[in-house]
Amino acid sequence: MKSSITTRFSTAVVLVSGFILLVIVGINFLFIKNQLIETANTKAKFEIYKSQNRINRILYHAINSCESAKAMLSRVDFDKSKISHTLEQTLRQNPNIYGMAVAMEPDVIYKKPFCPYYHKSGQDIHYVNLATRSYDYLKQPWYSDVNKIRSAKWSEPYFDEGGGEILMATYSNPIFADGKFAGVVTIDLSLESLSRIISSIHILDSGYAFLLSKDRTVLVHPKSSLIMTEYRDKIIRFDKIIKEDKQWIYYTKIDSTGWILGIVLPQKELFSSLYQITTISMLLALLGVLALIVTIFIVSSKITKPLKRVIEKSIDISNGNFDQHIEKSEIKDEIYQLSTAINRMQDDIKSYIENLKIATIKEEKRKSELDIANKIQMDMLPIAQDCDLESRVRLYASLNPAREVGGDFYDFFYLDEDRLCFVVADVSGKGVPAALFMAVAISYIRAYSSGETSPSAIVQKVNNALCINNEASMFVTLFIGIIDLNSGKLSYVNAGHPKPYLHSASKDSYQIESANDPVVGAMEDMDFQEFSIILQRGDRLFIYTDGVNEAFSKEGKQFGEKRLKSLLDTLSSLSSDRVLCEIRQNIDVFCIDEPQSDDITMMLLDVTI
Repeated sequence: MKSSITTRFSTAVVLVSGFILLVIVGINFLFIKNQLIETANTKAKFEIYKSQNRINRILYHAINSCESAKAMLSRVDFDKSKISHTLEQTLRQNPNIYGMAVAMEPDVIYKKPFCPYYHKSGQDIHYVNLATRSYDYLKQPWYSDVNKIRSAKWSEPYFDEGGGEILMATYSNPIFADGKFAGVVTIDLSLESLSRIISSIHILDSGYAFLLSKDRTVLVHPKSSLIMTEYRDKIIRFDKIIKEDKQWIYYTKIDSTGWILGIVLPQKELFSSLYQITTISMLLALLGVLALIVTIFIVSSKITKPLKRVIEKSIDISNGNFDQHIEKSEIKDEIYQLSTAINRMQDDIKSYIENLKIATIKEEKRKSELDIANKIQMDMLPIAQDCDLESRVRLYASLNPAREVGGDFYDFFYLDEDRLCFVVADVSGKGVPAALFMAVAISYIRAYSSGETSPSAIVQKVNNALCINNEASMFVTLFIGIIDLNSGKLSYVNAGHPKPYLHSASKDSYQIESANDPVVGAMEDMDFQEFSIILQRGDRLFIYTDGVNEAFSKEGKQFGEKRLKSLLDTLSSLSSDRVLCEIRQNIDVFCIDEPQSDDITMMLLDVTI
């Protein structure tokens, strides 16, 4: 016979209320924590932005001053008296510049080594002759490195012993005479001026900023003992606040030099308000639970023995003990039904927790592997962002995979000092299989390019290699070209790839001639037709994958070749990086609310021969 125990359900109030309070406190804790982190990230980004702009203004001003001085000295054929006057005047007009020098290569303009150096000391400007045996400016990195690469660059910060005798960074701009390297014009920046900017950054009570070089040497830091030592913490992410030990750090790169600017926020200060709110919430929750316990204790004085057993076992279960079942009462009343339900729930929770652990481990492993695969894939590609290749061609490329990893790729490399090989390709399929096939294709292209002068010969070898053991029947469409940097002759092969567009100053964009060649990797011993054209100064070659012209809008329309050609003509006056950026933005607007369906890869080759 069933007996009513409706009033006894008051016991459940304690358990349910306690759980709800804990959940509320936990959610509140996580929400406030995320808000504090996001606020700190925003503040750090703002401070970084302000400081980065100030630093960049100093760096760009120094570069412009160096360019102006170089141009002025070139007009007077680097006359020694004019050199001294120009260096002194530039230093007096630029408060942020510490020193300047003109270092000449012997036997080009002047027979003997010649290197006048002017630097500031207080309000005065001092002269130092660096053309001495003890200093030997020809072996200094700021001179020898530029001599090797023949282009302007910032040096890594160093202590200039025998020169300025301070911690500085040097910008060196090469001088050429009749096509020969004739020396450099340099500008020195004292790190003291940057230190003042970094030291002015303050977030919270004890937050601070620091500056690192490209090789992670500490340049500016509140602890002077760390300056010019190696930064030991691992930088795992840029432009996003991350946690390291008991502090949060925001890293960003300064584009013009590659230096790293960081802001440190102590965790204790960042979450001080969170800890206070959480403590108060926990106290209130505890007081609420205690009040419920007292109330229920008064009511439970009349609870029967079977229900006490249920309560005792329920407490064990709430503490995580899922192995002991509740003993069922002899009378099949509500307690009996409750015991049965709790025992079943206990088994289900135990099973669910185990399944959840397994699923979580698998998902984390999958995501981790895809993240690693994406980084490996991106690291395989050369950095092609407005690359000035010996002042003869300028190359800019971008790749945006549709998934974590993709099958598009691009590459460029020298076959010798006068010939540059470049390739844009698209692997069939998507995801991990395409990424693996892409890695194999890149390796074959680089391997078979060694010693070859013909794009068709390279493609034929790559095709035969990819056909071996290709049971998945994957293939690659590609455009590969070899440009003679002296004559401007471009030899190329188009294997099933979209035809590139060529734009010149006298003619709108048009697709260059290509054959209906087969894709690479589908069938062995295929012939690939080679074409050649002469590129003139000012010509611009745009190569892309079908993720550009076949991008779909939410209405199912394609971006299309006509829209792409019109856009290229409209953007012809912009720089390469701006052209690719504008094309990408136009695709994003066209495909708004529609997920990216294919990898998008673009390359621009500007001829400056």
